[in-house]
Amino acid sequence: MINFIVASRADARGENTIDCVLKQMQNLTAAHVWYHYYVVEWGSPRDGRKPLHERVCDLGALGVVFVPDAVADLYSSPVVFNEFTAKNVGVRAALRSTADDDLVICTNSDLLFPPLLCEALAGIPHESMVLYRAPRWDHDGFDADGEPAWLVGGKHAIGEACGEAAGDFTGMSASCWSKQKGYWQSPNHRWHLDSELTLRTYRGVPPFRVVQLPPCWHQKHEGSGDGGGWRPAHGLEDDAFRANYGLKPGGGENWGLGNHRWEQRPYGFEVMP
Repeated sequence: MINFIVASRADARGENTIDCVLKQMQNLTAAHVWYHYYVVEWGSPRDGRKPLHERVCDLGALGVVFVPDAVADLYSSPVVFNEFTAKNVGVRAALRSTADDDLVICTNSDLLFPPLLCEALAGIPHESMVLYRAPRWDHDGFDADGEPAWLVGGKHAIGEACGEAAGDFTGMSASCWSKQKGYWQSPNHRWHLDSELTLRTYRGVPPFRVVQLPPCWHQKHEGSGDGGGWRPAHGLEDDAFRANYGLKPGGGENWGLGNHRWEQRPYGFEVMP
């Protein structure tokens, strides 16, 4: 079993999350991958559209973890969308129902999973102490033959200098996510929290073995690359973040909102205030 984690924003950029995830699921199904999705809905939609958790009750391979505004707002300042805390929530949801050696992969809804990647996932061995990653290839739509029009190739490939590692496709066994306590949760940062996890495992004792999978495809869209996380101009540099980069455990004992009560729902879970 491979558990995929996707975090959805409450603003307009989260509107097509389910449609994008369904496209990923189609490609995974065609490659005979056994999978389950957890989509973390971080706050209620800001534009009056129907919440995700009210749209997915008939999708058996997809569950939603709803984090209502009363909870999301506690962890969302100054970063409106606290992406890596949200992904930790999804990982924690997967750990409730999956085996220790099952894979848990954090990814994003604005990615396409090409056939080579899906075929690799279908035959992937589920090993402990292994970090699975797929480099992101950016493109700007498709040409007349249906091929991607490439902008940047090989972005965020694994190597010794992985300080710019992207969080688009990062996987470990369920037991390793539990031991690592997910991504480091910082209210002041979104940049480089994915890199911090990569370095923490890559340079750990003992170190993880890194397996690089075929690339995932990222289509450039409105808002691509604008981040939304920490910027130097914010004046909120965190000395602890710089001092412990790649060295400290992830989100602490209560990572992934483990300090909150979770209620079972028909669509998955709701994290209570």
